[in-house]
Parts: sequence; structure tokens; C-alpha cells
Amino acid sequence: MKIVNASVVVVLICAMQSGLAAGAQPLQHAKTALAVDPAQASTSQKTSAQSSKRKWAPAVYRGLVVGKSSKADALKVLGKPEWIGKESETLTPMMNFTVSEPVAGTLSVSFDHDVVSEMSLSPKEHYTKSSIVKVFGPDYVIVHYSADDCLSEGGTAPMYENPNGDIESLEYRARGIAIGLRYDDVEEISFVKGPLAPMHSQCLKTKKTTPTVKTK
Repeated sequence: MKIVNASVVVVLICAMQSGLAAGAQPLQHAKTALAVDPAQASTSQKTSAQSSKRKWAPAVYRGLVVGKSSKADALKVLGKPEWIGKESETLTPMMNFTVSEPVAGTLSVSFDHDVVSEMSLSPKEHYTKSSIVKVFGPDYVIVHYSADDCLSEGGTAPMYENPNGDIESLEYRARGIAIGLRYDDVEEISFVKGPLAPMHSQCLKTKKTTPTVKTK
């Protein structure tokens, strides 16, 4: 019995060694197949980063969430307003506050049914595109808009995205921030809850216009 058992053990050991030797090459091929091309990985990461820059999220200013926080929340956070009234054209209820962040200026807070609908900051000092980027960071996109003239009412019209538009906006969409530019100068910093305008014109003659979002 001992001799028989010893023979069985020898057979088993030989089989295991043979199997390991045979399996070594397929395992090497398997590792090779799982390897990722660095160039493809880099391209995928860049595409993902650019895609994330195009997605909007509601702005948060000192804990106030646009589209969610109430008028009472705004008064609690921002203090006593410098002015209370309504926007001249839309008659939207508004309050103005003097603030020092992210830059010093006047913050106009608009309300829709006592909920913060938008905030616009007019800087006290002059800022250019390059100087404002130093404040907010490099993760922006440049977007151009045009007025949708067929929807004009009383001399004003809503906007739509247009690569050839003369209205330029520097946007941090993931933070809900849109900075209006006039040539190279900052006009206004807006904190919004979503897209500024449709991606296409509502007028039939320009309905097929393709919007363009340019990275820096």
C-alpha cells in the first residue's frame, strides 16, 4: 500500500508541474491583453474632463444654493440689504448687498416665489479675463451667444448658443458660474442654477445652428 501511495504522489506532482508549465504562457498573454494603451487612457481622461466642463450644476454662494435657498436664508447669510426693489423690465423682486468675496462689489439677488433664482455680482474694481481667471481658476469654458431676434419684446430678446455670436461668456459650469465679458473686460459675474440659454435658436431660419463650447 505504501508503494502504491508513493506512486500516486509522484504522478500527481508531475501532473501539477506539467500544468504549471503549460499555464505559464497563457497567463502571460492574459496580462498582456489586460494592459491599457497609455495614449488611449490619456485621450479618454481628456474627453471625460471636457465633458464635465460642459455640465451645469447649481451655484453655491456662501452656502446659499441658487434655486433652493429662501429669501430668509439670504437675509440670514448676507445681512441687511443696501436696496430692495424690482428689476426694471421683468419686475422680478431683487435685493442688493455689498460683499467682499470672491471679489468686492454689489451682489444682486433675484427671487422667484421667495426662492433665490439668480445672483449677479458687479465687481467694484476693474477685472480682465486673465485677472478674473486668477480668482476662479483655470477650469472654464468659453461660450458665445446671440440674441434670438424673432422673440424680441420691447427691444430685448432671449439668447441662444451660437459659435459666431457676439455675446461672450466665461463659464465654470460645474460651479454654476457665468462671467459676462465685453471684449476682454469683465462685466458681471452670475451665479445661476442651470444653462443660461437654449442650445439652439427658436427662430426657424437659425434653428439648425450648432452650438460651440470652447475650452481655454
